[in-house]
Amino acid sequence: MASETKRACTPLSSLSMDVLEQLSMKLNPRHPMKDFRYLAGKMNYTYEKVRNFERQKNPTVSLLHEWWMSWQKNGEVKTVTHLIELLKDMGRDDAVNILRPVEFTDLSQHSSGKDYQATHVALPPEPPFPIGGNLFGAYSTGDLKETRPPQENEYPYNNNLTPPRSMYYVGEDGRSRPYQEIIANVQNTMFSDFGSPLALEPRPQVRHPATDRQNGSDHQYGNAVLEPSSMGQQCIVPESPPRPAVSDKVALVIGNQQYECSKLKGLFYAEKDAYDVAQALLSLGFKVVALVNLSLSEMRIAVLSFCRMLGKGVYGVLYYAGHGYEDGGENFLLPVDANLKYNRQDSLRAQEILETMQACDTALNLLIIDSCRIRLPQKRGSVHHCKRGPKGNNIFAYSCCSQQEAYEAPHQPNGLYATHLLKHIRRNERIELILMDVARDVSCASSRNLIQRPCHESDAVADCRLTDGIIPDLLPEEFVERMKLWNQAHTLPDEIPPIDKDGLVVSFECRSLFSNVMEIKISAYNANSVPLQEVVVDLQVPTPVESKVRLLSGEVLDKNGGVLQQVVQLSRLQKLLDPLVVTLKMYYRMGNEMRDWEETVRLGCPLVSSVFVQWDWWITCGRLPGVKCTQV
Repeated sequence: MASETKRACTPLSSLSMDVLEQLSMKLNPRHPMKDFRYLAGKMNYTYEKVRNFERQKNPTVSLLHEWWMSWQKNGEVKTVTHLIELLKDMGRDDAVNILRPVEFTDLSQHSSGKDYQATHVALPPEPPFPIGGNLFGAYSTGDLKETRPPQENEYPYNNNLTPPRSMYYVGEDGRSRPYQEIIANVQNTMFSDFGSPLALEPRPQVRHPATDRQNGSDHQYGNAVLEPSSMGQQCIVPESPPRPAVSDKVALVIGNQQYECSKLKGLFYAEKDAYDVAQALLSLGFKVVALVNLSLSEMRIAVLSFCRMLGKGVYGVLYYAGHGYEDGGENFLLPVDANLKYNRQDSLRAQEILETMQACDTALNLLIIDSCRIRLPQKRGSVHHCKRGPKGNNIFAYSCCSQQEAYEAPHQPNGLYATHLLKHIRRNERIELILMDVARDVSCASSRNLIQRPCHESDAVADCRLTDGIIPDLLPEEFVERMKLWNQAHTLPDEIPPIDKDGLVVSFECRSLFSNVMEIKISAYNANSVPLQEVVVDLQVPTPVESKVRLLSGEVLDKNGGVLQQVVQLSRLQKLLDPLVVTLKMYYRMGNEMRDWEETVRLGCPLVSSVFVQWDWWITCGRLPGVKCTQV
């Protein structure tokens, strides 16, 4: 019977277990803008939904299953071709190459006129299994279960370590050994030799000799307690902690000073402290994102986006300066739109930041909180503790102890804690030693009436130093991608052409103070043969951007080459939804005649405004980001 071979797009549910396994190995590891998290963002999933995918045994398979099922309920079938298009947009050619051979399915068209029969069987519209069970037909997330070393509290403990006498085996060395030990050794040898995926690492048991005696266990080796010898023992010098290999260094600096609530106003140096700490970290080779005066939603966007830049072997540092408080053993950071009610939902929990950073497989998580830690008397509740990861790479530094305030005095370069932190932060020493010296200096500088005692918590095992060099070749692809993301958030406007009008030449020069604050230096050059009097330079900006004149050199432009300069600071750039367009207005008197003119200046999407809307959209899954053009 003659037949004709045709091809059709393969349904996503027909992917085999081998293909899903290879795809998961590519997309499960954390890779900024290229892993399953970014793929979920392109599928319009919210940040909370992506966090749920992370908790699954195999996040990539869970994501694909959810995506296919959501469209299947609407009567549409997602195919491998649709997935390939998303992966191509992400630049994941390696994942695309895995799917290319199975993008289409061969169909047999018989001469009898029967319908096409697919070589793969798709899932029915309503799956006959719960969401937590098998995914994509016969595939189960347990097939790709990732193993990890057991934690200390997870070790099994058996009070009775003595098996029945009939289970003993006397070896060649004359020592009695249980048969379970022989079988375990054989299994371990077989699995390690042949690389079986079912191989499990042997789990050691916690030994409690005193408890064994109470339970009557008489195993001659299980109950053995090593007693120190009466003779002199050789002193063992512990080895120095290992030095980690650093793939990159990223820092987020936040300074909140311009609070909306009148009772929270009055901070002197939060912005200055943030600026100086950011400059110090830049000099140490960190990729710094420095932001000031953020609302609660903007702080969350900044922190979560900062964590997206973290990864394996990365040093992550977060510094915060501003108002804060303590409640239930946890520290909360106040955004600029906070009030005096001190509700948890209106503040950002510092321990939440650390927990999010720990999930990024970093080499170091350092949080420096420069704020008060007064616990409000009307607050009640149990004490909460931050869940620490198994790696031992977390350092928490506070500018003061619990129930204390962080002080700053007028006519000083910085706040008390930041002043001494900046003295030591560039030293090539272990971070804990630097923090100890900072605490000593701050304590010595405190007066009898104003007591401030900094403290820190650390479970770091490795000798981490802020001066450690970066090894770009350690993870070159992630390093290049991270550099691209950082550069995108720190792009200044292209060179602005000078404005020549009425014999007056005006030029512009831009520089960044923070990632969301930019300064524009405006220089006016008088080419006329007469001087210009009562010169006023006015730069008008659209809402929500704010402008403030930082420097004005004068009001007179001398003839034939006189120059007047003015520096305008543009802040709140993170709130921009569209490209920034400003209006320059010039007012001056030439002789007895008053003149004025205006020109439009296009600044594009400077600094963090070029990416903040995309970050906001991905995390909140709100409206689509506005069309932004970086061309001036």
